[in-house]
Amino acid sequence: MSIVDNDQLTSLAALSNLTFLYAGLEIFDNEVLTSLTGLDNIDPGSISDLIIYDNPLLSTCEVQSVCEFLANPDGNIEIYDNAEGCNNQDEILAACDALGLQDIHTESFTIYPNPASNEIFISSISALIISEISIYNQLGQQVLHQYGSNNAIDVSTVQPGIYILELVSGSTRVKKKLIIE
Repeated sequence: MSIVDNDQLTSLAALSNLTFLYAGLEIFDNEVLTSLTGLDNIDPGSISDLIIYDNPLLSTCEVQSVCEFLANPDGNIEIYDNAEGCNNQDEILAACDALGLQDIHTESFTIYPNPASNEIFISSISALIISEISIYNQLGQQVLHQYGSNNAIDVSTVQPGIYILELVSGSTRVKKKLIIE
């Protein structure tokens, strides 16, 4: 999704119902845009690349989707020449931390094999206990759900495609991209 070269665009609030992307998020050359509020509900696992630059008044980038993507990026990141607070990845992550918008880093969990065909395995580096597992398709529909985990999940009934795997441990939710072959 590209939001580019809009001289009069002041708000992205009209996009608040957007929950899933199928590619990168590019926001550049928007002269009067000040905030990314409105992009909060995008599933961070559906963002492939994050490009934000040359938005001279853009100072508020710490929305949930951006914070979670930057906590565990799965693509290219280019952030520069925006207003203070949104001028680079470190500034945004600091603002995310201040607001408590970051979940734990997904490096706490390892999923293998990925791509998978019959079964996936989940291991936790930090001994976190997985209480719930969900798999969502690209439309955001839940295609598999189970409580608890013996660290092996049968995915043989899931159709081939790209999915989002969500793991729940206590009050923490971690999302990772999962490919089923």
